[in-house]
Amino acid sequence: MKWLNKLERKYHGWGIHNLISYILLVKGAAYILNYMDPSGRFIYNIALIPERVLQGEVWRLITYIAMPPMTRPIFVMFVFMLMYIYGQGLEQEWGTFRFNVFYLIGYIGTTAAAFIGGGAGSTFYLDQSIFWAFAVIYPDFTLRIMFIFPVKVKYIAGLSGLFTFIMFINSTMSIKFSILVALLNLIVFFGSDMRDYAKNRARVKKNRTRFKTNAKSYEKARVYHKCHVCGITEKDDPKMDFRYCSKCDGDYEYCENHLRDHTHVKAQ
Repeated sequence: MKWLNKLERKYHGWGIHNLISYILLVKGAAYILNYMDPSGRFIYNIALIPERVLQGEVWRLITYIAMPPMTRPIFVMFVFMLMYIYGQGLEQEWGTFRFNVFYLIGYIGTTAAAFIGGGAGSTFYLDQSIFWAFAVIYPDFTLRIMFIFPVKVKYIAGLSGLFTFIMFINSTMSIKFSILVALLNLIVFFGSDMRDYAKNRARVKKNRTRFKTNAKSYEKARVYHKCHVCGITEKDDPKMDFRYCSKCDGDYEYCENHLRDHTHVKAQ
C-alpha cells in the first residue's frame, strides 16, 4: 500500500495513541447511561439516524460511535475485553497511525452506508472488522471460551464470517450494502495480500500440475530392464523375462533369448 506509506511518512504524528481505549471508554459510559434510562431515550439521541442528521442534529455523526452492545453487563464486559485485546494487537502490529486509518475508513464506510441505505447506522460491523483483522494477523491466538475451552481465533473468525455471510444472503439490499461498505477497511488493508495469496496459490497449483505431468512423462519413458545384447526393454515386450548373468563381471542384464546366448563380459 504505497499510498498508506506516503500518508504515514507525512502524517505519522497525527494518530490517536491507544485509540481503542477511548472508544471503549465512551461505549462503556453510554452503556451505563442507557442502563440508567430504561426508556432508551439516551441511545436514541446519540444514534446515527440520517433523517435527524439532515434536520440539523449533526452530532449524531460522531456520537453513534459510542453505541454499546445491547446485552447483559457481563457479556458487555467480555466484549469490551476482547475488543481491547484486538485493538491493542492491531496497533502494536501496525502502529498508531495505521490503526487510526483502519478505523477511520471503517467509520466513513459505516456512515456512508447509513445514508445511502437509508437505515440507522451501527458500529457492529465496524467493531467486527477489528476482530477479523486481528484474526488475519494473529490466526493462532488462543481464546478460552467460558474461560475454560481453548479455541484459536481463526476458527472463531471463520464461524463469525459464516454467520455474516448467511445474514448477507438473507438480508435486504440495505443491510447487504451496510455489510459491504462497513468492511471497506478490511478490503483496503488486506486486499493486496489476498490478491497476492491467490496468485501464489495459482502459481503453486500450476507448478504442482507441471511437476506431476513431468513426473508421469519421466516415469513413462523410464525403463527398468534392458537386454545388454539386443537392447529390448520391458516396454517393448511386457511379457519378456530379464535376468542378470552371474558369470559376467558387473550388473549386466539379458532377455531370456540371450541369457544363455551371449559373450560373458570380463573385467579389464
